[in-house]
Amino acid sequence: MSRLVLTSASGDGGISDQSIVYLPLTLTNGKKIILAKNGVLSINQITAEPEIFPYPKDLKTPIKELIVVQDISEEYIGGYKTDGTMARDIVTHATTFYQWNGTTLLKIKTLKGH
Repeated sequence: MSRLVLTSASGDGGISDQSIVYLPLTLTNGKKIILAKNGVLSINQITAEPEIFPYPKDLKTPIKELIVVQDISEEYIGGYKTDGTMARDIVTHATTFYQWNGTTLLKIKTLKGH
């Protein structure tokens, strides 16, 4: 599945677009499944937090079949924030939930906003 979709980003002239994909990942103890960015447990370089997506409690889809895609468009507004990252404004943000049934990717719903 990870060969089908992975995180991507592009940008030009202060505007950037990115898609972040979260795939189910079974931790080494085999008892807990998390939604990890690109299906790999990684750490955000700025926040030092794991790059995981919290399981939405209102979904009926088993976490092992859930794929989450976040589409984000940002516009850089100049200057820097206190943490040293560039100041930016999120223009659009959508989170789409899919279910992978082993053969087909089924769209469940899309939430818009930020």
